[in-house]
Amino acid sequence: MDPLVLYVVKRTVAAQHDEESLVPSSSSSATPIHIFKVDTWPLLPGDRVPKLRKENLLSLVFHAEEQWLESVRQSDDDNPETIDAIHRQQQIFLAALSMLHKSVSPNNRRFPESVWFTCQVLSREYHVKYLESMTPILRPPAHALYGAMRAARQCVRELALARKSAHPDELPTVLDQLVEAWNRFESLLYKSYGGVLLGITDEDQIMLSRDSHALMQQDKQSEQQPRFLPPEFFGDAFTQLLPLTLDRSLSRPQNRPLITRNMLEDLEPNVFLAVPRLSILAGMTWLSHLSGWRRRRGSTGFEDNHNPWLSQSTKQQEAFDQLRCSCERLEMSLPPKTFLERYTQLEDALVQGRTTIWSPSEGDEDGLMSTVYQTTCVVADTLLTGSHTRSFVLVLRHLFASFVSPSTHANSKDDHLLSISENTVLDLAI
Repeated sequence: MDPLVLYVVKRTVAAQHDEESLVPSSSSSATPIHIFKVDTWPLLPGDRVPKLRKENLLSLVFHAEEQWLESVRQSDDDNPETIDAIHRQQQIFLAALSMLHKSVSPNNRRFPESVWFTCQVLSREYHVKYLESMTPILRPPAHALYGAMRAARQCVRELALARKSAHPDELPTVLDQLVEAWNRFESLLYKSYGGVLLGITDEDQIMLSRDSHALMQQDKQSEQQPRFLPPEFFGDAFTQLLPLTLDRSLSRPQNRPLITRNMLEDLEPNVFLAVPRLSILAGMTWLSHLSGWRRRRGSTGFEDNHNPWLSQSTKQQEAFDQLRCSCERLEMSLPPKTFLERYTQLEDALVQGRTTIWSPSEGDEDGLMSTVYQTTCVVADTLLTGSHTRSFVLVLRHLFASFVSPSTHANSKDDHLLSISENTVLDLAI
């Protein structure tokens, strides 16, 4: 799924999602308590209940689960506050489970409570509002996730109680299986929401995307394996956006590629301008969870020690703030499908260097498109005119070399410029 589309879907779902969007198939809008009920296991003779300690992650998960189950037992169908309490306790449990998984596996991820609640709704033979036609497609992976969560809970419980039947070496495998089932269900859920939000009605296409999900993930991993992106060059808040942005630009779904591999091989000058511009725009939108630029109110991120590239000039800081506000306004003022169309136009404009792609009659009455374009250029273009210009050009050339064929890279006359330069790293440190 296009990461930009996924970003738009998640924002839209988060804005309109709550109990109103996930309801049982009956006429009542209340959430039945039995949706939240899960399998429980009684304490056995010899079980040692762990003392709650911050450094003991098993104890954190165990007690978080106990509080969650207790909130379900004390709930009341007629009291909405008890429903809210269950949601909070589920969120706490999932956060503790994520921390435990992070301690045993490098493939850590967050577990959004809204996704788990959707799984509970579908597993209890209810449907998700607006996705009624997708229920037959969503229900099987929901049952699979429900079963994986049950196995993970049981494994953690046995380890926390120090039972003789517990096998600590099974914990990473069980949690990885949970993550795999979670990813499969969440991916299909967002694709289904994307179909509703963006007007895609071909259910067979969505079902096919579910079946090919694992194969697509394997292909993507095999494509990224040969790319050597050293942490010395791609370890700060901005440069980590470059490979992800370029990867999407080379294979932009449902549109022609913004950048071609031939352009990278020939080191065309406009590519050196386009990639930083697209990365700045991505850092304000679909990659904002990595850049952090949208989370920090009253701060541009320029003073961050992990952002050595961005200038601290007043002009660039003002442009950065204006860009952030304009992106937020553009997202809030447009329907999802229209925003995707406008974003595509912005990408084309940033690569081609012209704003005649849109006009006020096409929906830019407030000049937001022009403002986003101009401020993006002000922030990005100074990267090629500041004190770190030479170092940044070397970073870009190393990035481009990782996306072209090995034969082309081997025949490059300037291959020596693509190696990591100690002077460059020292320059960044200074």
